[in-house]
Amino acid sequence: MRNAKHLQQFCNRVRGASWLYANHVTAAGVPRSGAAVIEELIIKKSLECRPDTWYLGSIEVVELRNGLYWFSGNGTVRNYSTKDVAAGDKPAPTSLRRLAQFTIIYGVSELANNALAFLLVPVYTRLLSPSQYGILEVFNRTLEVLSIFAGVGIGMAALRSYFGKEEGEGGEAVFSTAMIFALGNSFWIAVVLALAAGEMSQRLLGTRAYAPLFRLTFCILIFDQGFGLVRTYLKAIGRPIAFSVLSVSKYAVTLGLIIASLLYLGREVKFVLLATLAANVLYFIPSGIAMLSRIGARVSWPTLKRMVVFGFPFVPGGVLLFILNSSDRFFLIAMAGQNEAGLYALGYRIALVPVMLLLVPFQAAWGPFMMEKGETPEGPRLFARVLSYLTAAYCALSLLLALFAKEAIQVMAAPSFAASYRIIPVVLLAYAFWVIAIVLDAGIYITRKTGYKPLLLAAGAGTNIGLNLLLIPRFGMMGAAYATAVGFLVFVILTYVVSMRLYPVPYEFGKMLICVCGAVALFCISSLIRLGGTPGVLSRVGFVACYAGVLRLAGFTMRAELELVKDWKDRWVRSRGGNG
Repeated sequence: MRNAKHLQQFCNRVRGASWLYANHVTAAGVPRSGAAVIEELIIKKSLECRPDTWYLGSIEVVELRNGLYWFSGNGTVRNYSTKDVAAGDKPAPTSLRRLAQFTIIYGVSELANNALAFLLVPVYTRLLSPSQYGILEVFNRTLEVLSIFAGVGIGMAALRSYFGKEEGEGGEAVFSTAMIFALGNSFWIAVVLALAAGEMSQRLLGTRAYAPLFRLTFCILIFDQGFGLVRTYLKAIGRPIAFSVLSVSKYAVTLGLIIASLLYLGREVKFVLLATLAANVLYFIPSGIAMLSRIGARVSWPTLKRMVVFGFPFVPGGVLLFILNSSDRFFLIAMAGQNEAGLYALGYRIALVPVMLLLVPFQAAWGPFMMEKGETPEGPRLFARVLSYLTAAYCALSLLLALFAKEAIQVMAAPSFAASYRIIPVVLLAYAFWVIAIVLDAGIYITRKTGYKPLLLAAGAGTNIGLNLLLIPRFGMMGAAYATAVGFLVFVILTYVVSMRLYPVPYEFGKMLICVCGAVALFCISSLIRLGGTPGVLSRVGFVACYAGVLRLAGFTMRAELELVKDWKDRWVRSRGGNG
Protein backbone atom coordinates (compact mmCIF):
# COMPACT_ATOMS: atom_id res chain seq x y z
CA MET A 1 0.00 0.00 0.00
CA ARG A 2 2.95 2.28 0.37
CA ASN A 3 3.28 2.48 -3.40
CA ALA A 4 -0.41 3.23 -3.80
CA LYS A 5 -0.03 6.12 -1.38
CA HIS A 6 2.93 7.52 -3.30
CA LEU A 7 1.04 7.15 -6.57
CA GLN A 8 -1.81 9.19 -5.13
CA GLN A 9 0.65 11.82 -3.91
CA PHE A 10 2.15 11.95 -7.40
CA CYS A 11 -1.28 12.50 -8.93
CA ASN A 12 -1.96 15.32 -6.48
CA ARG A 13 1.30 17.11 -7.28
CA VAL A 14 0.09 18.24 -10.68
CA ARG A 15 -3.12 20.18 -11.08
CA GLY A 16 -5.66 18.04 -12.91
CA ALA A 17 -3.72 14.80 -12.40
CA SER A 18 -6.02 13.61 -9.63
CA TRP A 19 -8.95 14.12 -12.00
CA LEU A 20 -7.24 11.94 -14.59
CA TYR A 21 -6.44 9.27 -12.03
CA ALA A 22 -10.00 9.23 -10.66
CA ASN A 23 -11.38 8.88 -14.16
CA HIS A 24 -9.08 6.02 -15.06
CA VAL A 25 -10.30 3.58 -12.44
CA THR A 26 -12.95 0.95 -12.75
CA ALA A 27 -15.96 0.70 -10.48
CA ALA A 28 -13.90 -1.58 -8.22
CA GLY A 29 -11.20 1.05 -7.91
CA VAL A 30 -8.64 -0.69 -10.12
CA PRO A 31 -6.83 1.68 -12.47
CA ARG A 32 -6.70 1.14 -16.18
CA SER A 33 -3.32 0.38 -17.70
CA GLY A 34 -0.53 2.66 -16.64
CA ALA A 35 0.22 3.34 -20.28
CA ALA A 36 -3.23 4.85 -20.86
CA VAL A 37 -3.06 6.99 -17.74
CA ILE A 38 0.43 8.29 -18.36
CA GLU A 39 -0.17 8.87 -22.05
CA GLU A 40 -3.19 11.05 -21.36
CA LEU A 41 -1.44 12.77 -18.46
CA ILE A 42 1.44 13.72 -20.75
CA ILE A 43 -1.02 14.98 -23.37
CA LYS A 44 -2.85 17.05 -20.77
CA LYS A 45 0.37 18.55 -19.46
CA SER A 46 1.80 19.36 -22.87
CA LEU A 47 -1.33 20.83 -24.43
CA GLU A 48 -3.19 22.47 -21.58
CA CYS A 49 -0.47 24.27 -19.64
CA ARG A 50 -1.66 27.86 -19.99
CA PRO A 51 -0.49 31.13 -18.41
CA ASP A 52 -3.69 31.40 -16.39
CA THR A 53 -3.41 27.85 -14.98
CA TRP A 54 -1.20 27.02 -12.03
CA TYR A 55 0.71 23.76 -11.96
CA LEU A 56 2.15 22.93 -8.58
CA GLY A 57 5.08 20.72 -7.69
CA SER A 58 8.13 19.58 -9.62
CA ILE A 59 7.09 16.33 -11.26
CA GLU A 60 8.69 15.11 -14.47
CA VAL A 61 7.54 11.96 -16.24
CA VAL A 62 10.79 10.29 -17.30
CA GLU A 63 9.85 6.98 -18.90
CA LEU A 64 7.15 4.35 -19.12
CA ARG A 65 8.01 0.64 -19.20
CA ASN A 66 5.66 -2.31 -18.93
CA GLY A 67 2.89 -0.49 -17.10
CA LEU A 68 5.23 1.27 -14.68
CA TYR A 69 5.07 4.95 -13.75
CA TRP A 70 8.58 6.36 -14.03
CA PHE A 71 8.83 9.90 -12.75
CA SER A 72 11.13 12.17 -10.80
CA GLY A 73 10.19 14.59 -8.08
CA ASN A 74 12.70 16.91 -6.38
CA GLY A 75 15.59 14.90 -7.83
CA THR A 76 14.42 11.43 -6.76
CA VAL A 77 13.50 8.85 -9.40
CA ARG A 78 10.89 6.27 -8.46
CA ASN A 79 8.85 3.68 -10.30
CA TYR A 80 5.44 2.34 -9.31
CA SER A 81 3.33 -0.25 -11.08
CA THR A 82 -0.41 0.06 -11.43
CA LYS A 83 -0.54 -3.41 -9.92
CA ASP A 84 0.55 -1.91 -6.61
CA VAL A 85 -2.81 -0.18 -6.34
CA ALA A 86 -5.01 -2.86 -4.84
CA ALA A 87 -8.64 -3.38 -5.80
CA GLY A 88 -11.02 -1.42 -3.63
CA ASP A 89 -8.59 1.47 -2.96
CA LYS A 90 -10.17 4.87 -3.22
CA PRO A 91 -9.15 7.18 -6.05
CA ALA A 92 -6.62 9.90 -5.32
CA PRO A 93 -8.11 12.64 -3.17
CA THR A 94 -8.88 15.92 -4.86
CA SER A 95 -6.07 18.38 -5.40
CA LEU A 96 -8.36 21.35 -4.82
CA ARG A 97 -7.47 21.45 -1.13
CA ARG A 98 -3.78 21.80 -1.96
CA LEU A 99 -4.62 24.34 -4.66
CA ALA A 100 -6.68 26.33 -2.15
CA GLN A 101 -3.81 26.32 0.32
CA PHE A 102 -1.37 27.56 -2.30
CA THR A 103 -3.88 30.16 -3.49
CA ILE A 104 -4.29 31.51 0.03
CA ILE A 105 -0.54 31.70 0.56
CA TYR A 106 0.12 33.41 -2.78
CA GLY A 107 -2.90 35.67 -2.30
CA VAL A 108 -1.78 36.77 1.16
CA SER A 109 1.72 37.34 -0.21
CA GLU A 110 0.44 39.57 -3.01
CA LEU A 111 -1.81 41.48 -0.62
CA ALA A 112 1.13 42.03 1.72
CA ASN A 113 3.27 43.23 -1.16
CA ASN A 114 0.58 45.66 -2.29
CA ALA A 115 0.07 46.87 1.26
CA LEU A 116 3.79 47.57 1.64
CA ALA A 117 3.85 49.38 -1.71
CA PHE A 118 0.82 51.38 -0.60
CA LEU A 119 2.67 52.46 2.54
CA LEU A 120 5.06 54.34 0.30
CA VAL A 121 2.28 56.70 -0.78
CA PRO A 122 2.25 58.84 2.40
CA VAL A 123 6.05 58.72 2.43
CA TYR A 124 6.36 60.00 -1.14
CA THR A 125 3.64 62.61 -0.81
CA ARG A 126 5.14 64.07 2.36
CA LEU A 127 8.78 63.98 1.34
CA LEU A 128 8.40 64.74 -2.38
CA SER A 129 6.57 67.57 -4.15
CA PRO A 130 3.80 66.81 -6.67
CA SER A 131 6.27 67.63 -9.45
CA GLN A 132 8.87 65.20 -8.09
CA TYR A 133 6.20 62.54 -7.62
CA GLY A 134 5.20 63.01 -11.26
CA ILE A 135 8.81 62.54 -12.35
CA LEU A 136 9.13 59.39 -10.21
CA GLU A 137 5.99 58.06 -11.90
CA VAL A 138 7.69 58.44 -15.28
CA PHE A 139 10.61 56.27 -14.14
CA ASN A 140 8.26 53.68 -12.63
CA ARG A 141 6.21 53.46 -15.82
CA THR A 142 9.38 53.33 -17.93
CA LEU A 143 10.56 50.33 -15.89
CA GLU A 144 7.14 48.75 -16.34
CA VAL A 145 7.16 48.93 -20.14
CA LEU A 146 10.82 47.89 -20.45
CA SER A 147 10.08 44.82 -18.33
CA ILE A 148 7.65 43.67 -21.02
CA PHE A 149 10.36 43.71 -23.68
CA ALA A 150 13.11 42.38 -21.40
CA GLY A 151 11.02 39.52 -20.08
CA VAL A 152 9.42 38.52 -23.42
CA GLY A 153 6.99 36.38 -21.43
CA ILE A 154 9.91 34.18 -20.38
CA GLY A 155 8.45 33.48 -16.92
CA MET A 156 5.23 32.04 -18.34
CA ALA A 157 7.21 30.23 -21.02
CA ALA A 158 9.48 28.66 -18.38
CA LEU A 159 6.48 27.33 -16.49
CA ARG A 160 5.02 26.01 -19.74
CA SER A 161 8.26 24.22 -20.63
CA TYR A 162 8.86 22.98 -17.09
CA PHE A 163 5.46 21.25 -16.87
CA GLY A 164 5.24 20.23 -20.52
CA LYS A 165 8.71 18.92 -21.23
CA GLU A 166 9.83 17.60 -24.56
CA GLU A 167 11.89 14.46 -24.85
CA GLY A 168 15.29 14.83 -23.24
CA GLU A 169 14.43 18.16 -21.66
CA GLY A 170 15.13 18.56 -17.95
CA GLY A 171 13.48 20.94 -15.52
CA GLU A 172 16.84 22.37 -14.45
CA ALA A 173 17.74 23.21 -18.03
CA VAL A 174 14.47 25.08 -18.46
CA PHE A 175 15.02 27.55 -15.64
CA SER A 176 18.76 27.80 -16.16
CA THR A 177 18.13 28.76 -19.77
CA ALA A 178 15.36 31.16 -18.80
CA MET A 179 17.53 32.90 -16.19
CA ILE A 180 20.51 33.36 -18.51
CA PHE A 181 18.25 34.62 -21.29
CA ALA A 182 16.42 37.08 -18.98
CA LEU A 183 19.67 38.52 -17.64
CA GLY A 184 21.28 38.71 -21.07
CA ASN A 185 18.27 40.26 -22.77
CA SER A 186 17.73 42.88 -20.07
CA PHE A 187 21.46 43.64 -20.01
CA TRP A 188 21.72 44.46 -23.71
CA ILE A 189 18.49 46.50 -23.55
CA ALA A 190 19.94 48.43 -20.60
CA VAL A 191 23.25 49.06 -22.41
CA VAL A 192 21.62 50.24 -25.63
CA LEU A 193 19.17 52.52 -23.85
CA ALA A 194 21.89 53.87 -21.54
CA LEU A 195 23.57 55.28 -24.64
CA ALA A 196 20.33 57.04 -25.53
CA ALA A 197 19.44 58.13 -21.98
CA GLY A 198 20.03 61.80 -22.71
CA GLU A 199 17.65 61.77 -25.66
CA MET A 200 15.02 59.86 -23.66
CA SER A 201 15.30 62.38 -20.85
CA GLN A 202 14.89 65.26 -23.27
CA ARG A 203 11.83 63.79 -24.97
CA LEU A 204 10.03 62.55 -21.87
CA LEU A 205 10.91 65.21 -19.31
CA GLY A 206 12.00 68.17 -21.43
CA THR A 207 15.60 68.20 -20.19
CA ARG A 208 18.70 66.01 -20.41
CA ALA A 209 19.37 66.49 -16.70
CA TYR A 210 17.57 63.25 -15.79
CA ALA A 211 19.73 61.02 -18.02
CA PRO A 212 21.63 59.54 -15.01
CA LEU A 213 18.32 58.57 -13.41
CA PHE A 214 17.23 56.78 -16.57
CA ARG A 215 20.49 54.81 -16.44
CA LEU A 216 19.73 53.87 -12.83
CA THR A 217 16.32 52.66 -13.97
CA PHE A 218 17.95 50.48 -16.64
CA CYS A 219 20.19 48.91 -13.98
CA ILE A 220 17.14 48.16 -11.83
CA LEU A 221 15.64 46.40 -14.85
CA ILE A 222 18.43 43.78 -14.97
CA PHE A 223 18.21 42.73 -11.33
CA ASP A 224 14.42 42.97 -11.27
CA GLN A 225 14.18 40.50 -14.17
CA GLY A 226 16.56 38.10 -12.46
CA PHE A 227 14.67 38.20 -9.17
CA GLY A 228 11.40 37.67 -11.04
CA LEU A 229 12.78 34.38 -12.45
CA VAL A 230 13.77 33.27 -8.94
CA ARG A 231 10.19 33.84 -7.79
CA THR A 232 8.82 31.93 -10.77
CA TYR A 233 11.19 29.03 -10.05
CA LEU A 234 9.95 28.82 -6.46
CA LYS A 235 6.39 28.63 -7.75
CA ALA A 236 7.32 25.89 -10.18
CA ILE A 237 8.92 23.63 -7.56
CA GLY A 238 6.03 24.17 -5.15
CA ARG A 239 7.68 26.33 -2.49
CA PRO A 240 4.93 28.87 -1.65
CA ILE A 241 6.30 29.69 1.80
CA ALA A 242 9.77 30.46 0.46
CA PHE A 243 8.18 32.46 -2.35
CA SER A 244 6.10 34.52 0.07
CA VAL A 245 8.88 35.13 2.58
CA LEU A 246 11.31 36.20 -0.12
CA SER A 247 8.76 38.46 -1.85
CA VAL A 248 7.35 40.15 1.22
CA SER A 249 10.73 40.65 2.90
CA LYS A 250 12.11 42.18 -0.28
CA TYR A 251 9.25 44.69 -0.41
CA ALA A 252 9.76 45.47 3.27
CA VAL A 253 13.50 46.03 2.83
CA THR A 254 12.84 48.21 -0.23
CA LEU A 255 10.37 50.28 1.78
CA GLY A 256 12.87 50.71 4.61
CA LEU A 257 15.73 51.69 2.30
CA ILE A 258 13.59 54.23 0.45
CA ILE A 259 12.41 55.88 3.67
CA ALA A 260 15.94 55.98 5.09
CA SER A 261 17.34 57.39 1.85
CA LEU A 262 14.77 60.18 1.65
CA LEU A 263 15.20 61.10 5.30
CA TYR A 264 18.98 60.96 5.56
CA LEU A 265 20.36 61.42 2.04
CA GLY A 266 17.92 63.93 0.59
CA ARG A 267 14.38 64.37 -0.67
CA GLU A 268 15.12 63.64 -4.30
CA VAL A 269 13.93 61.08 -6.83
CA LYS A 270 17.45 59.77 -7.39
CA PHE A 271 17.64 58.47 -3.82
CA VAL A 272 14.40 56.53 -4.33
CA LEU A 273 15.92 54.86 -7.41
CA LEU A 274 19.21 54.16 -5.63
CA ALA A 275 17.39 52.51 -2.73
CA THR A 276 15.31 50.42 -5.14
CA LEU A 277 18.44 49.29 -6.98
CA ALA A 278 20.17 48.41 -3.70
CA ALA A 279 17.23 46.24 -2.59
CA ASN A 280 17.11 44.42 -5.94
CA VAL A 281 20.85 43.72 -5.85
CA LEU A 282 20.67 42.63 -2.19
CA TYR A 283 17.98 40.06 -2.93
CA PHE A 284 18.84 38.85 -6.40
CA ILE A 285 22.55 38.13 -5.90
CA PRO A 286 22.19 35.52 -3.10
CA SER A 287 18.89 34.05 -4.34
CA GLY A 288 20.10 33.90 -7.95
CA ILE A 289 23.37 32.23 -6.94
CA ALA A 290 21.47 29.72 -4.79
CA MET A 291 19.12 28.91 -7.66
CA LEU A 292 21.87 28.48 -10.26
CA SER A 293 24.01 26.44 -7.88
CA ARG A 294 21.10 24.03 -7.55
CA ILE A 295 20.07 23.76 -11.21
CA GLY A 296 23.38 24.61 -12.90
CA ALA A 297 24.24 27.38 -15.33
CA ARG A 298 23.73 26.13 -18.86
CA VAL A 299 21.75 27.02 -21.94
CA SER A 300 19.61 24.60 -23.91
CA TRP A 301 19.13 26.20 -27.32
CA PRO A 302 16.14 24.05 -28.34
CA THR A 303 14.49 24.89 -25.03
CA LEU A 304 15.24 28.59 -25.46
CA LYS A 305 13.74 28.57 -28.96
CA ARG A 306 10.54 26.96 -27.70
CA MET A 307 10.25 29.41 -24.79
CA VAL A 308 10.80 32.48 -26.94
CA VAL A 309 8.25 31.25 -29.49
CA PHE A 310 5.75 30.66 -26.67
CA GLY A 311 6.47 33.88 -24.77
CA PHE A 312 6.84 36.43 -27.56
CA PRO A 313 3.08 36.73 -28.23
CA PHE A 314 2.73 38.09 -24.70
CA VAL A 315 4.69 41.21 -25.69
CA PRO A 316 2.03 42.93 -27.87
CA GLY A 317 -0.68 42.24 -25.29
CA GLY A 318 1.55 43.55 -22.50
CA VAL A 319 2.34 46.74 -24.41
CA LEU A 320 -1.32 47.34 -25.21
CA LEU A 321 -2.32 46.77 -21.60
CA PHE A 322 0.42 49.21 -20.55
CA ILE A 323 -1.00 51.82 -22.93
CA LEU A 324 -4.48 51.30 -21.55
CA ASN A 325 -3.35 51.52 -17.91
CA SER A 326 -0.31 53.79 -17.81
CA SER A 327 0.36 55.77 -20.98
CA ASP A 328 -1.66 58.74 -19.71
CA ARG A 329 1.20 59.68 -17.35
CA PHE A 330 3.45 60.44 -20.32
CA PHE A 331 0.72 62.44 -22.04
CA LEU A 332 0.17 64.45 -18.85
CA ILE A 333 3.88 65.19 -18.48
CA ALA A 334 4.04 66.43 -22.08
CA MET A 335 0.77 68.36 -22.23
CA ALA A 336 -0.08 69.38 -18.65
CA GLY A 337 3.20 69.37 -16.75
CA GLN A 338 4.93 67.37 -14.04
CA ASN A 339 2.78 68.75 -11.24
CA GLU A 340 -0.45 67.61 -12.91
CA ALA A 341 1.07 64.19 -13.56
CA GLY A 342 2.01 63.87 -9.89
CA LEU A 343 -1.51 64.74 -8.72
CA TYR A 344 -2.97 62.26 -11.19
CA ALA A 345 -0.57 59.50 -10.14
CA LEU A 346 -1.58 59.83 -6.49
CA GLY A 347 -5.32 59.89 -7.19
CA TYR A 348 -4.95 56.87 -9.49
CA ARG A 349 -3.02 54.94 -6.83
CA ILE A 350 -5.69 55.63 -4.19
CA ALA A 351 -8.44 54.59 -6.62
CA LEU A 352 -6.79 51.16 -6.95
CA VAL A 353 -7.47 50.29 -3.29
CA PRO A 354 -10.68 48.32 -4.09
CA VAL A 355 -8.79 46.45 -6.81
CA MET A 356 -6.03 45.61 -4.33
CA LEU A 357 -8.46 44.45 -1.66
CA LEU A 358 -10.85 42.54 -3.91
CA LEU A 359 -9.44 41.73 -7.32
CA VAL A 360 -5.91 40.62 -6.35
CA PRO A 361 -7.06 37.72 -4.14
CA PHE A 362 -9.93 36.97 -6.53
CA GLN A 363 -7.62 36.61 -9.52
CA ALA A 364 -5.35 34.30 -7.53
CA ALA A 365 -8.24 31.82 -7.32
CA TRP A 366 -10.18 32.68 -10.48
CA GLY A 367 -7.82 31.22 -13.08
CA PRO A 368 -7.78 27.64 -11.75
CA PHE A 369 -11.52 27.80 -10.90
CA MET A 370 -12.39 29.08 -14.38
CA MET A 371 -10.43 26.38 -16.18
CA GLU A 372 -11.79 23.63 -13.93
CA LYS A 373 -15.46 24.62 -14.17
CA GLY A 374 -15.41 25.85 -17.75
CA GLU A 375 -15.78 22.35 -19.16
CA THR A 376 -18.64 21.38 -16.85
CA PRO A 377 -22.39 21.87 -17.49
CA GLU A 378 -22.70 24.11 -14.44
CA GLY A 379 -19.84 26.38 -15.55
CA PRO A 380 -21.87 29.11 -17.32
CA ARG A 381 -24.33 29.42 -14.45
CA LEU A 382 -21.48 29.64 -11.91
CA PHE A 383 -19.66 32.29 -13.94
CA ALA A 384 -22.81 34.40 -14.15
CA ARG A 385 -23.28 34.30 -10.40
CA VAL A 386 -19.59 34.98 -9.71
CA LEU A 387 -19.68 38.11 -11.87
CA SER A 388 -22.83 39.39 -10.16
CA TYR A 389 -21.31 39.06 -6.71
CA LEU A 390 -17.96 40.45 -7.80
CA THR A 391 -19.62 43.51 -9.35
CA ALA A 392 -21.77 44.10 -6.27
CA ALA A 393 -18.77 43.87 -3.93
CA TYR A 394 -16.59 46.14 -6.07
CA CYS A 395 -19.32 48.78 -6.35
CA ALA A 396 -19.78 48.77 -2.57
CA LEU A 397 -16.07 49.36 -1.93
CA SER A 398 -15.87 51.95 -4.70
CA LEU A 399 -18.86 53.91 -3.41
CA LEU A 400 -17.32 54.04 0.06
CA LEU A 401 -14.00 55.30 -1.31
CA ALA A 402 -15.58 57.78 -3.74
CA LEU A 403 -17.67 59.37 -0.98
CA PHE A 404 -14.64 59.78 1.27
CA ALA A 405 -12.04 60.46 -1.44
CA LYS A 406 -11.18 63.92 -0.13
CA GLU A 407 -10.59 62.60 3.38
CA ALA A 408 -8.48 59.74 2.00
CA ILE A 409 -6.17 62.20 0.26
CA GLN A 410 -5.97 64.36 3.38
CA VAL A 411 -4.87 61.35 5.43
CA MET A 412 -2.47 59.92 2.87
CA ALA A 413 -0.82 63.03 1.44
CA ALA A 414 0.45 66.52 2.10
CA PRO A 415 -1.86 69.51 1.40
CA SER A 416 -0.11 70.14 -1.92
CA PHE A 417 -1.75 66.94 -3.25
CA ALA A 418 -5.29 67.91 -2.16
CA ALA A 419 -6.67 68.21 -5.72
CA SER A 420 -5.91 64.54 -6.43
CA TYR A 421 -9.25 63.44 -5.00
CA ARG A 422 -11.12 64.76 -8.04
CA ILE A 423 -10.09 61.92 -10.36
CA ILE A 424 -10.78 59.09 -7.90
CA PRO A 425 -14.50 58.55 -8.70
CA VAL A 426 -13.83 58.47 -12.46
CA VAL A 427 -10.95 55.99 -12.13
CA LEU A 428 -13.10 53.83 -9.84
CA LEU A 429 -15.76 53.71 -12.57
CA ALA A 430 -13.10 52.80 -15.15
CA TYR A 431 -11.97 49.84 -13.08
CA ALA A 432 -15.57 48.70 -12.59
CA PHE A 433 -15.47 47.97 -16.33
CA TRP A 434 -12.13 46.21 -15.94
CA VAL A 435 -13.43 44.04 -13.08
CA ILE A 436 -16.37 42.96 -15.22
CA ALA A 437 -14.05 42.18 -18.14
CA ILE A 438 -11.93 39.88 -15.95
CA VAL A 439 -14.82 37.42 -15.75
CA LEU A 440 -16.33 38.14 -19.17
CA ASP A 441 -13.23 36.95 -21.00
CA ALA A 442 -13.53 33.46 -19.49
CA GLY A 443 -14.87 32.21 -22.82
CA ILE A 444 -11.75 33.38 -24.62
CA TYR A 445 -9.50 31.31 -22.36
CA ILE A 446 -11.76 28.28 -22.08
CA THR A 447 -12.04 27.98 -25.87
CA ARG A 448 -8.31 28.84 -26.24
CA LYS A 449 -9.05 31.71 -28.63
CA THR A 450 -6.53 33.99 -26.92
CA GLY A 451 -5.62 35.57 -30.24
CA TYR A 452 -8.61 37.87 -29.69
CA LYS A 453 -7.05 39.43 -26.59
CA PRO A 454 -4.50 41.66 -28.37
CA LEU A 455 -7.23 42.89 -30.74
CA LEU A 456 -9.55 43.77 -27.86
CA LEU A 457 -6.75 45.50 -25.96
CA ALA A 458 -5.76 47.36 -29.13
CA ALA A 459 -9.28 48.78 -29.45
CA GLY A 460 -9.25 49.96 -25.84
CA ALA A 461 -5.70 51.31 -26.05
CA GLY A 462 -6.41 53.15 -29.32
CA THR A 463 -9.47 54.77 -27.77
CA ASN A 464 -7.43 55.76 -24.75
CA ILE A 465 -4.65 57.36 -26.80
CA GLY A 466 -7.06 59.30 -28.99
CA LEU A 467 -9.03 60.67 -26.06
CA ASN A 468 -5.85 61.54 -24.13
CA LEU A 469 -4.69 63.67 -27.05
CA LEU A 470 -8.12 65.27 -27.28
CA LEU A 471 -9.02 65.79 -23.62
CA ILE A 472 -5.79 66.38 -21.67
CA PRO A 473 -4.96 69.77 -23.26
CA ARG A 474 -8.41 71.02 -22.24
CA PHE A 475 -9.19 69.19 -18.99
CA GLY A 476 -5.78 68.16 -17.66
CA MET A 477 -5.81 65.17 -15.31
CA MET A 478 -9.60 64.92 -15.46
CA GLY A 479 -9.29 64.46 -19.23
CA ALA A 480 -6.88 61.57 -18.63
CA ALA A 481 -9.34 60.00 -16.17
CA TYR A 482 -12.20 60.30 -18.67
CA ALA A 483 -10.04 58.75 -21.39
CA THR A 484 -9.22 55.81 -19.11
CA ALA A 485 -12.90 55.22 -18.30
CA VAL A 486 -13.99 55.27 -21.94
CA GLY A 487 -11.06 53.08 -23.00
CA PHE A 488 -12.02 50.43 -20.43
CA LEU A 489 -15.68 50.71 -21.47
CA VAL A 490 -14.81 49.99 -25.10
CA PHE A 491 -12.67 47.06 -23.99
CA VAL A 492 -15.39 45.47 -21.83
CA ILE A 493 -18.09 45.87 -24.51
CA LEU A 494 -15.96 44.19 -27.18
CA THR A 495 -14.87 41.50 -24.72
CA TYR A 496 -18.52 40.71 -24.05
CA VAL A 497 -19.36 40.48 -27.75
CA VAL A 498 -16.45 38.15 -28.54
CA SER A 499 -16.68 35.98 -25.43
CA MET A 500 -20.42 35.39 -25.75
CA ARG A 501 -19.96 34.13 -29.30
CA LEU A 502 -17.33 31.67 -28.12
CA TYR A 503 -18.86 30.60 -24.81
CA PRO A 504 -22.43 31.77 -24.06
CA VAL A 505 -23.06 32.57 -20.40
CA PRO A 506 -26.37 33.80 -18.92
CA TYR A 507 -24.84 36.82 -17.21
CA GLU A 508 -27.18 38.77 -14.95
CA PHE A 509 -26.68 42.15 -16.61
CA GLY A 510 -29.79 43.57 -15.00
CA LYS A 511 -28.29 43.02 -11.56
CA MET A 512 -24.91 44.41 -12.57
CA LEU A 513 -26.43 47.47 -14.22
CA ILE A 514 -28.46 48.25 -11.12
CA CYS A 515 -25.36 47.89 -8.93
CA VAL A 516 -23.17 50.17 -11.08
CA CYS A 517 -25.85 52.79 -11.82
CA GLY A 518 -27.10 52.71 -8.25
CA ALA A 519 -23.61 53.39 -6.87
CA VAL A 520 -23.06 56.20 -9.40
CA ALA A 521 -26.45 57.74 -8.57
CA LEU A 522 -25.81 57.65 -4.82
CA PHE A 523 -22.44 59.33 -5.33
CA CYS A 524 -23.90 62.05 -7.55
CA ILE A 525 -26.76 62.81 -5.12
CA SER A 526 -24.30 62.95 -2.23
CA SER A 527 -22.13 65.39 -4.18
CA LEU A 528 -25.09 67.78 -4.40
CA ILE A 529 -25.45 67.85 -0.62
CA ARG A 530 -22.78 70.19 0.63
CA LEU A 531 -22.56 69.61 4.36
CA GLY A 532 -19.39 70.01 6.37
CA GLY A 533 -18.11 68.47 9.57
CA THR A 534 -19.96 65.68 11.34
CA PRO A 535 -23.28 66.18 9.47
CA GLY A 536 -21.46 65.76 6.16
CA VAL A 537 -19.76 62.57 7.33
CA LEU A 538 -23.03 61.15 8.65
CA SER A 539 -24.85 61.95 5.41
CA ARG A 540 -22.23 60.09 3.38
CA VAL A 541 -22.35 57.12 5.74
CA GLY A 542 -26.10 57.14 5.15
CA PHE A 543 -25.57 56.99 1.38
CA VAL A 544 -23.25 54.02 1.82
CA ALA A 545 -25.99 52.32 3.86
CA CYS A 546 -28.47 53.08 1.09
CA TYR A 547 -26.44 50.79 -1.18
CA ALA A 548 -28.04 47.88 0.70
CA GLY A 549 -31.32 49.02 -0.84
CA VAL A 550 -29.67 49.01 -4.28
CA LEU A 551 -28.61 45.40 -3.70
CA ARG A 552 -32.15 44.48 -2.68
CA LEU A 553 -33.49 46.19 -5.80
CA ALA A 554 -30.99 44.23 -7.90
CA GLY A 555 -32.30 40.97 -6.50
CA PHE A 556 -29.68 40.22 -3.88
CA THR A 557 -31.80 39.00 -0.96
CA MET A 558 -30.40 37.89 2.35
CA ARG A 559 -32.49 34.72 2.27
CA ALA A 560 -31.23 33.72 -1.17
CA GLU A 561 -27.61 34.40 -0.22
CA LEU A 562 -27.93 32.38 2.99
CA GLU A 563 -29.39 29.49 1.02
CA LEU A 564 -26.45 29.72 -1.39
CA VAL A 565 -23.97 29.62 1.49
CA LYS A 566 -25.82 26.62 2.97
CA ASP A 567 -25.70 24.86 -0.40
CA TRP A 568 -21.95 25.42 -0.70
CA LYS A 569 -21.48 24.21 2.88
CA ASP A 570 -23.47 21.02 2.18
CA ARG A 571 -21.37 20.34 -0.93
CA TRP A 572 -18.20 20.81 1.06
CA VAL A 573 -19.39 18.45 3.80
CA ARG A 574 -20.33 15.82 1.21
CA SER A 575 -16.96 16.15 -0.49
CA ARG A 576 -15.22 15.71 2.86
CA GLY A 577 -17.26 12.61 3.53
CA GLY A 578 -16.55 11.28 0.05
CA ASN A 579 -12.81 11.68 0.55
CA GLY A 580 -12.74 10.36 4.02
